[in-house]
Amino acid sequence: MAVTTQNSSQMNKVDGVTAGRLDITEARGDLRTLTFGFTQSGAGDANSVARLFKLPPGKVRLVDLRFTHDALGGATDVGTEAYVAKLDGTDVAADATAIASASATTNAGSKDIFVNQMLESRHGVVVYATFAAAIADGKKVAGVATYVGG
Repeated sequence: MAVTTQNSSQMNKVDGVTAGRLDITEARGDLRTLTFGFTQSGAGDANSVARLFKLPPGKVRLVDLRFTHDALGGATDVGTEAYVAKLDGTDVAADATAIASASATTNAGSKDIFVNQMLESRHGVVVYATFAAAIADGKKVAGVATYVGG
């Protein structure tokens, strides 16, 4: 083996090694936020869902997701509903763990999930939480998503 120096895909564009320019999600894009607040209305069985927020249409890089939560009794997955891809119009299937899988939410607390995921859609992408355990009436989840683009 040898010591190496290699470029990221973005540095290859900057140096002209590959064709193309950095897009708004890679350089000089405005950081934007979406806030959300959810309160369970009535008790919900295990695998109940909370729709949290919708990212705008277009090319969006979801940077991170921060939220506080009551004691939810079990793990929580965070995923995306099905959506239509922007470029070719193909359907993208729902993915219950696209953002986070089995995030520990048994006890009250907060989460800071670094996501750094690119999503391209024609009509936006809904992000939702699935609760592994039954969720009691009045339980709360609130937070903010940070993204670039849209």
